[in-house]
Formats: sequence, structure tokens, C-alpha cells
Amino acid sequence: MTYHAFFSHSNTYKDFVEEIAMHIEDNYDLKVWLDKWSLTAGDRWVQEIQKALIDIQICVVFIGKITSTGWYENEVELALNIESKNREKYRIIPVLLPDAEDLSEGSFLSTRTLIDLRDDANREEELYKLSCGIKGVAPGRSQKKSLDEIKNKLAKLKDYYNDDLITQEVLINLQSEILKKEFKL
Repeated sequence: MTYHAFFSHSNTYKDFVEEIAMHIEDNYDLKVWLDKWSLTAGDRWVQEIQKALIDIQICVVFIGKITSTGWYENEVELALNIESKNREKYRIIPVLLPDAEDLSEGSFLSTRTLIDLRDDANREEELYKLSCGIKGVAPGRSQKKSLDEIKNKLAKLKDYYNDDLITQEVLINLQSEILKKEFKL
């Protein structure tokens, strides 16, 4: 199986990180290597994690207030080591979780463009940026404004329908056209 990103996280945040992984897979057609999903009973998990970190060219590092040491710290060190030898192809993407503090200036991860999930209002935009980072493409202009514009267009069409200015068939066709155009379906 081909994975697009390795998700490195502290056990403290495993449920939140799993929700993010599901969102990334379900909405952006990307495959995430998450220990809970990818390790089989009886696997030599240390070797499997090391192999995944080496084979997958993107390591997403989730950072929270209670980011533990131990194996998580080893994953980050290994990812930094791999990146130092393969700068052209290997990318580490730091993600600040809701309770995270700013990265300290001396941190190796502070020199990277990060994803900030500390503000719920911007979460969808940040997850979009994460998907772009995994794909290795710039996110372009803010998607939030575009999504608001789409919602407004769809709401206006609904108002026309509710005011009996268009039929349900026309409503559905126009909604479909807008969604196809905006999301390039």
C-alpha cells in the first residue's frame, strides 16, 4: 500500500490525530500512515515505524502542550535525520494542536511553515493547507473566502426556490453547476 504521509503524534492526542487523519483521507484523497491503522498484531512495531518513516517522504509531526518524550521523540529525531540527508524529497510538516504553545526559536521544527489548529474558526482552512503540504503544492489564495462565496451562491438559489422563482429541478441543476465549477468535479 502506498502512503502519502506518516503521522507522528504523542499517545495523549491519539484520538484527535485520528480524526484529522480520517478527515484528510476522506476529503483529500490521501492515504495516511497512522500506527493504529497500519500496524498488524504481532508486527515488530519499532522496525515497522522506522521503515514507514524512511519509505514515506512526508512526516507530519503533531505538537501539543503535553507532547511526550520517548518513542514520539525518536520518530521526530529520525525524521529530522532522514530530511538532513534527503532535503530535496523529504518534508516534515509541524502541526500545532489546539493546546500547543508557540514553537521555541531553537527548535528545528520552528524553521518550517506550520499548520496551526489552535483556532477552531480556521481549522478547515488549516487542514486544507495540510493536504496541500502533503501533496507538495502551495495552497494558493485562502479557500475560506471561496467557500463562503459558494455557500452564499447556494443560499441565494435556495431563496429563489423558496420564493417560487425557480423550480426544484432548476435549483438542483444550478447547484450542481456551481459545485462542479468551484470544485472542478
